[in-house]
Amino acid sequence: GMVLRGNDDNENSNNAPAFALLAPVGETVLENAPVFRWQKAANATSYRISILDADFNEVVTAEVPGNSFTPGKPLKRGAKYLWRVAAQTANGEIIAPQPPQPPAVFRVAAENTESRIQSLQKNENDRLKLAVYYAQEGMLDAAACTLKEILAKNPKHNAARRLLTQVEQWKKENQTTIQRCGPSTATKADQ
Repeated sequence: GMVLRGNDDNENSNNAPAFALLAPVGETVLENAPVFRWQKAANATSYRISILDADFNEVVTAEVPGNSFTPGKPLKRGAKYLWRVAAQTANGEIIAPQPPQPPAVFRVAAENTESRIQSLQKNENDRLKLAVYYAQEGMLDAAACTLKEILAKNPKHNAARRLLTQVEQWKKENQTTIQRCGPSTATKADQ
């Protein structure tokens, strides 16, 4: 049978490397047309991404050549979505996430979230409040990056350290991938 999920051992060169969804998974995204990213599947010729609403209705389906996709139309603010990707290979289709992996779920931030974030970003003294707000909204990458900024300036900031530990635990529980801090976690306030 075909290997649906790869592993890290190289005993069998026919085993495909892991094919998994990277982002957004288990988080709230600020953008209503976020960039979807996944690991490349070995020998894939193209990918079909499907985005479904909370009632499992297909909202977007697209055939793409690479391992990222941005929807052409915005997703509904405040709504929860699931998504999956099917890699097209000469041996058939490989789907991620593959059971027993949990579904790839994310939420688009509510309408007022962006203005609240912009308001908190204006004042340097509100960085911890901003990190807490990100965490409460389920924007775990943004929370972690903001907390790391706080700790870079003040390594003895115990509240920031405790919250960062908690945020990293939540990310682990949600099986989200650790992302680098930078433009991917920035808001549109900078534009």
